[in-house]
Amino acid sequence: MSNQLGNTTSSGIAYVQDRIEGKTSSLYTLDLSTGKVTKVGEIGFEVSDLVFVENRLYGIAGKKESPTSKLIEVDRKIGQGKLIGDVGFIVVGLSYNLVNKTLYGTNAKELIAINTQTGRGQSALTVADQEYNCGEVAFDSHGKTYITLIGSDRKKLLATCNLNSQEKPKIIGDIGYPNLASMKFLGDTLYGVTGSFFNLGKDGQILKINTQTGAATLIGITDPVSRWAGMSIYQEISDKIPVDPQPISPGQPGISVPITNITFDSFTRDPKLDIVCLTPVRSIVRREEEITIIRKVRKVEDVDASPACPVNTTEVSK
Repeated sequence: MSNQLGNTTSSGIAYVQDRIEGKTSSLYTLDLSTGKVTKVGEIGFEVSDLVFVENRLYGIAGKKESPTSKLIEVDRKIGQGKLIGDVGFIVVGLSYNLVNKTLYGTNAKELIAINTQTGRGQSALTVADQEYNCGEVAFDSHGKTYITLIGSDRKKLLATCNLNSQEKPKIIGDIGYPNLASMKFLGDTLYGVTGSFFNLGKDGQILKINTQTGAATLIGITDPVSRWAGMSIYQEISDKIPVDPQPISPGQPGISVPITNITFDSFTRDPKLDIVCLTPVRSIVRREEEITIIRKVRKVEDVDASPACPVNTTEVSK
């Protein structure tokens, strides 16, 4: 099949990680326009999935025989992983909800909310019954939850669920790729990568998943091919306060004038149309006079209205 990735646009850097039994995972960058993967480094853990939480990259790790999974932080520049803590559950998928600012993982039947400081998880929502097991999870920019469910027929289905209710997930449709191993949103598009786990499908495929029908389209093959288990998209979030692109140049500072020396020539006003009012203002360090210029309304229903000073001010222009 010809590679369709030339039509793929991205505003971030895609990262993927492999998982080969008996070996620790490695971190790679994935060029979504070509399918080319470039190794960043060894993570040092067997990792099931990746996710960016703002500017930090996290992974879920654990050996096949481990009773629980571990949350790790991964240095995206060198690939090295660092242990944060035990989740307390077996977790296979990871995704971050930008709306409620929560990291979620999936196990066979539940979504697990995970504390990024300690790694500890707690049950958040039951998403699968005896008929299905849950696999992957992804959140769109509005916080809508997408999960995958796989049953005894080995078909992987795309579904949605409501984090705020115990309603059963609503199945959208068959993805068509039971080997889907991780899925994440880039903008409004849901992408996925594959790994031939449990002898399902092929390694190294890149998918685009239709969130209306659930059906995935094969858009390319990674170069080189590997057994991908996780992916995430890095979009830099700046900690700096934005600078006004067109800052206003400050004028010359005003010159203090004693109130006893103020004359009407001190103000830019039209003596025929303006009046000058003074009001005392108490600051932290001294008492000052605030000058308020109120422009006379020239015409209101064909009748000239006389200007007036606000309450607690004194007119000084007569």
